[in-house]
Amino acid sequence: MDEKKKNLINNTLALFINQVFVYIFPFITVPYLSRVYEVETFGRIFYAQSIIDYFVLFTSFGFGFFAVRELAIHRNNSEDKNRIYNNVFCTQWVLFFISCAVLLILQNFVPQIRADYYIYWILLFQQTGVILYSAWFFQGMEDMKFITILNFIGNVVGIVLTFLLVKKDEDFVLGLCIGLFCLLITGLISFFFRRKYFGIKHKISPPKEILNTLKSSCQFFFAEVAVYFYRQINTVILGFVQGAEVVAYFSTANKLFLAGAGVCYTLTNALFPYMSKNKDKEFFKKLLLYISVFGIVVSICIFLFAKPVICLVYSDKYLEAVKVLQIFSFAFFFNILEVMLGFPFLAAYGYIKETNSCYIFGAVYNTLGLIILFFLNQINLYTVSILAASTCFVMFLHRIYYVLKYKLLK
Repeated sequence: MDEKKKNLINNTLALFINQVFVYIFPFITVPYLSRVYEVETFGRIFYAQSIIDYFVLFTSFGFGFFAVRELAIHRNNSEDKNRIYNNVFCTQWVLFFISCAVLLILQNFVPQIRADYYIYWILLFQQTGVILYSAWFFQGMEDMKFITILNFIGNVVGIVLTFLLVKKDEDFVLGLCIGLFCLLITGLISFFFRRKYFGIKHKISPPKEILNTLKSSCQFFFAEVAVYFYRQINTVILGFVQGAEVVAYFSTANKLFLAGAGVCYTLTNALFPYMSKNKDKEFFKKLLLYISVFGIVVSICIFLFAKPVICLVYSDKYLEAVKVLQIFSFAFFFNILEVMLGFPFLAAYGYIKETNSCYIFGAVYNTLGLIILFFLNQINLYTVSILAASTCFVMFLHRIYYVLKYKLLK
C-alpha cells in the first residue's frame, strides 16, 4: 500500500472515531435529557437551532471546502499555510460579529426570537468555540487525529457536567451553557495545538485579504446556502405553522437519520483532499460499491427498527417520530450516494459548478414543494417529511446525471 492511501485510511479511521463521538456520545445524554425535558422544550431548542444554523452557515462561509482544498495543496509551504489559516480565521470572526448584529435586529422585530432570546444567544455564542476549533485546518493538513482528541475531550466533559447539573426541565438553559463551555474548551486547546505542532503564527489579516478570502470561497458558500436552506426551512415552516411540539418530532427523527449518514460524511471529509490531489478513479469506484451495499442495509434497518430506536433514544413520548424516521429510511440510500458523488468526486475532477448546482436544484424543488403544500393547507409532520425525503432522491438524480454525462465512472 502506498503512503498516500495509508494516510487516507489513517485519516478516515480517525474521522470515523471522531464521528462516533459526534453521534454516539449524544446518545448517552439525549435519552436522559429527553426524559428530563418536556417535548415542547426540546421543540423550542430545535427551532432556535434551525434559525441559528443559518448564522453558523454564514460564519463558516464554505471554508470547510475552500480552506481544506487550499491547505491540502499548500500545506508544505509554511508561508502559504500561515497566510491561508490567518485569512480564514480572521474572516470568520468578522462574519461572527456581523451575525451578532443581525440577531440583535431580529430580536427586536421577531416575536418568536424575542420570547426565547437567551436560547438564540447561547446557541450563537457556541460558534465562538467552533471558530477557535477550526476543524477545517486539521482536515486540510490531513492530520485528523487532533479532531478526534478534541472531540473526545469535549464530549466527555459535556456528558459528565450534564448528568451532574441538569436535573429538571427548567435546567435546559444550563444544559445549553454546558455545550457552550465545552466548545470553548476544545477551541482553546485546538488554538494551542496549531501553534505548537503546526507552527502557526497568528496575526490579523488586512481587509483586502479578508475580502479576497470571501470572494474565493463564495462559490462553496452558495452551495452550502442551498443545502442549509432546504434542510432547515422545513423545520422553520413546521414550527411556524404547527408549533414547537411538531418540530420536536420532526427534528428527533431527522437527527437520527443524519447520525446514520454520519459515516458517509466522515468518509467524504477524508476523501476530498485525497481525491483533489490524486484523482484515483479506480479506488473511488470500489469504495462507491461498498458504500452502496452499506446504504441498502442501513435503509432496511432504519425502517424495521424505527420504533424501538425512537423509544430507546427519546422515550415513548416521541412515538409520533416513528413514521417520520421510516419515511426518512427511503431517502438514506440516495442521500449517501449523492454525498459521495459530490465534493469527493465531481468537485475533485474540477466540476465544482455542477456539484454546487445540485444543492440549488434541491433547494428549489423543496421550496416549491413547501409552497404547494402551504396553499393546499397540507403543511403537517408527514407531508413535510415526505418532501424532505424526496428531495434527497431528486438531488441524487441531479448528481448521477453529471457523472454519466462526463463519463467519470468509465
